[in-house]
Amino acid sequence: MNIRHVKQTHPSGCGPACIAMVSPRILSRNHKTALLQATQRLFKGKQPPRGLYTHYHHIKSALDSIGVTHSSRVRPATSWTKIKDVAVVKCGVRGNYWHWVVYDGVREWLYDPLKPQRTRVDGRTRRPASYLALVRSSIED
Repeated sequence: MNIRHVKQTHPSGCGPACIAMVSPRILSRNHKTALLQATQRLFKGKQPPRGLYTHYHHIKSALDSIGVTHSSRVRPATSWTKIKDVAVVKCGVRGNYWHWVVYDGVREWLYDPLKPQRTRVDGRTRRPASYLALVRSSIED
């Protein structure tokens, strides 16, 4: 499985970064270009809302557009150990704000677009709220 870490360049650009992380064979190898392409996929080529804020319907639509197969429903997650798949995870929920990350529950790697590289989950990691499982074979090179 190839998940490449992509760092977000916009303060609320975690959604596009996560889409770019799970679609290495579809989007450009250049991170800046991949982020732009992922943003276009998330918002179906339309002008993104102020702040690039994304919801699960944006994530599902972008994954569909790049051929990444995912579960049909969003699953709740109370801890990282409950996630046994590769998933796009909504975490750190505070009211109407949250952060998107990609988590590989098999290898236990966290791909946080705010961090410079993948990390392991530790006591400082934002708590997961829910996740959308991805089919591993659809994100392999």
